[in-house]
Order: sequence, then C-alpha cells, then structure tokens
Amino acid sequence: MTERREMVVLSDADSHIMDVTEKLRAHGWRVHVTHRPYEAALFMVQHKAHTLFLREHLLDDNTEDFLRQIRELKHRPFTILTHHGQQPALEYASLVDCFLLEPIRFEDLQSAIEYEQPAVEPEVDKPRNVGASFASHGLPQSHIPLDTGGMERREQIVRACCTLSELERDRELLLTQALEFFMDATDSTRASLMLLDESREHLEIVRRQGFPRHAPSPIQIKVGEDLAGTVCLRGEPLLFEVDERTRSKSHRGYRGKSFLVIPLKCRAATIGVVNLTNKRGDGCFTQEDLHIALMLADQTAVTLSNADTFADLHAMTVIDPLTHLYNRRHFDRELKKELERARRYGRRLTLALLDIDNFKLFNDINGYVTGDAIIKQVGLVLQENFREVDIVTRWGGDEFAVLLPDTGSPGSAGAMTPSNFIERVRSAVDGSDFSATVPEAAGRITLSAGVATYPLDCRNEAELFREANLALARAKREGNNRTCYARDNNDEDTIESTTES
Repeated sequence: MTERREMVVLSDADSHIMDVTEKLRAHGWRVHVTHRPYEAALFMVQHKAHTLFLREHLLDDNTEDFLRQIRELKHRPFTILTHHGQQPALEYASLVDCFLLEPIRFEDLQSAIEYEQPAVEPEVDKPRNVGASFASHGLPQSHIPLDTGGMERREQIVRACCTLSELERDRELLLTQALEFFMDATDSTRASLMLLDESREHLEIVRRQGFPRHAPSPIQIKVGEDLAGTVCLRGEPLLFEVDERTRSKSHRGYRGKSFLVIPLKCRAATIGVVNLTNKRGDGCFTQEDLHIALMLADQTAVTLSNADTFADLHAMTVIDPLTHLYNRRHFDRELKKELERARRYGRRLTLALLDIDNFKLFNDINGYVTGDAIIKQVGLVLQENFREVDIVTRWGGDEFAVLLPDTGSPGSAGAMTPSNFIERVRSAVDGSDFSATVPEAAGRITLSAGVATYPLDCRNEAELFREANLALARAKREGNNRTCYARDNNDEDTIESTTES
C-alpha cells in the first residue's frame, strides 16, 4: 500500500463512523473528519491524503463537480463512496474508485483502502463494489474550485469560519465579525449585512461598513424587490457588473463597478443577505470572490441560527413568559453576584419587594385571565421605569423583586436614592390606565413596596430579605399604595418576625 497514511472523512458526527475512524487510527491512519466539502478539499491538498471517504446520502447537486475536481488534484486520492441498497449511484462511477454498501463494516473499509491506486488512471476505470451504516442529516455544501494557487486564501477562510463558529453565544459580535470577514475576503470597502424581520417580509440592515455618516438608518427592503430582496426571494447569489454608462449613478450609496449579493441560507431557508461592493483598486468581483463569499455565508448562516437557538434557550431559563421580566432563578444568581460586588467595593445594594394591592380580590371578581393581564401590564410599567442596570424580576404570583445596584453610594454627591426609583414606579402604576383590562367597578391598580439596603439595614442576604419583607408588610398594614423602608422598622416588627421564624 502507498506510504501516505492520511484519510479525509466527509461525514456527519454519527457514533458508528466515529468508531470506524478510531479503529483506523489504531491501525496507523491519520484521519481528518469534516462536515463540509471545502474543508475536505483543504485537507486533501494540505496533507496529500491517500483516501477520501464520503457518504451518498450527504451528496447534493454540486457533488459531481466536487468529485470531478478532486480527481484533478495532483495527488489524486483514492475515493470511496457509500450507498444504500443493491445499486450504487452509477452517475458517479467514473469519479470514484470504490463503492461500499451501508451499513459499512470496518473489515470492508480496510480491504478497500488497501487497494493500490494505479499510477496512471485507465480510460475505463470501473469502481469496485464491496459489501458494507449510519444515518445522517443533510449538510449544506458549496461548490468551490480546487486549484492549489488559492489555498492560502482558503486557509484564511477556514480560520475565519472557525472563529465564527465560536461566536454563537455572542450574536452581536458575530454579526460584526462576519461582515468584516466578508469584506476582507473579497477586498470590498463597502458592505452591509441584512436579516429578515419578524414578518419575514422585509430585510433590515443590522450591520454596515463604508457608508457615509449621513446615510439613512435603518434601511429596509421588501423581499422580492431590489437586488438584495431578489436574492433573498430566490436564494441564489448574484454577481452583477455595472454598465459603464450608468456607473456614475449611485445605487443606495454603492458606486463600485460590480455588486456581490450573497444569500445567508440555513437548512435551505434564506435568513438574510450580504451586500458587497466597491472592490479595492476599482476592480470587479470575480468568480473566486463569489466562491469564497459562499463559504463564509454557509458558516455565518449556521452560526446565526445556532445563536438564535441559544438565545431562545437562554431566555427560557431566565425570562418569565408572562411579563418578560427576569425570573426568580436568574434573580437568585444575580443577587449573590451583586452582594459580593457590594462587599468588595464598599457599595450599596438595594432590594425592593413590590406587591399588587388587593390582587386576590381582582382575581376572585374577574378571573385568572384578567389577573394575568394585570400582572403583565404592571410588569411593563416596571420595565419602563427602572434603569437598565436594575434587575427587575417577577418573584411569583403578583409579587415583584428589584435589585438596584449603587443607589445612594456613600460619599457621592447628588447620588440617586432608592426612593427616587421606587416612588416613580409606584406613581407610574397608580397613574396607568387599566380600564381595558379591569372593569371600572373593580377599582384602580396600585402597588405597595418594602425596601432594604445593604449594608445599612442588614449584614447578609437573609437579613436583606427579612428587612424588605417587614417593610412591605408595614406598607400593607398602613393602607396600601405606599413605600416603607427597613430603617423605619420598629422593634415590634423585628420581634414578630423572630417569633414567627
């Protein structure tokens, strides 16, 4: 057998194929597993790999071109293609060296790769079909030329794709980095990244570079209109050269000789487009630029989809579905962090517990649907009237809890005190119009609040909650729709709390 002991496996991450590749490694093979054709091509050229192993059910419309280009490599690999059933895909018969029947057996694969590749390919090279399992998912594949002259550029793109794949937990940075990669890879000086809005009827610019400062923002394009909207509708890239007679006319701020509009597609669905123009040196985009951009588009779309999924999962764990405020799980984590920060830097941390007055009465009279509508509207008022740094939480039922960091920090002239925020919110709820939610006979909606501040009123988390609860209880006893503070708690409250505990 040839001395080259490198193999490239183009497959999904199925457990069976992983077992097979581990056995190959145990037999002295260096195995490179990849999910994308362009990465497989890169491995083939870099390592002069002996064997390319790929599975029939992962193939798409570009497979024939991909296999044809693989066979044109200077160090042509021995190509193995799997298939289901008794008949392999004969249209690939002249492009592969061996077929393996799925489910494959390691012994069959081992026998196949020990086949000595001929020095000169005969005119008629009929592949062998030996006997030989695992399911997969459809994977996007981009058609790319495999000339070795551009391998350095493609290595750069592979590194860019790896970087993008690591940004799925930071969507904002992902968008910025992706657009920069597109511009660097195609030498464009003006570009924009557009995503579909919630209605999926319009594209909106989420990132752009190279535009004049006075350019309007955001720009919205209807799907099916203009270049970007047409590409989004059809899901096909566009390389467009401008007629010299009309080049002087600006097209939405673009003045280059050509435009490159690339769809961002994930699982066959278009989620946005990337617009590129104004190539450096006053040049035109080439087919190579198109292929490179398509590589980046595949990775960008997949990572964006993963980022959205991660954001949805994260929201499910920290957001209350009714009010869209933080939930108690998130509050508990943030409370510990904020207390530790307050201890370390000598700052104050205020806890406000808020409760809707007479809420049980509203529920009894109007039902739980109306009760939920009240909670939702109160939650919206709270969200609009606290600062971004404040942690506004639905504590449970009709109760809310808010953490206010750095309120009334010692020694800060003119610092905001908790009362500034709490009273503003309480007044906002009292002045809100609930008539669409609550019948007039049920009365207006108001809040009562109890407030405690670390370290003025307590020494730890348990005492912080105890003091805030005592203050809230006193606000209820004194007639509702008011705010009471822990510093006003009297000895009787403290004794009562201790006895109950």
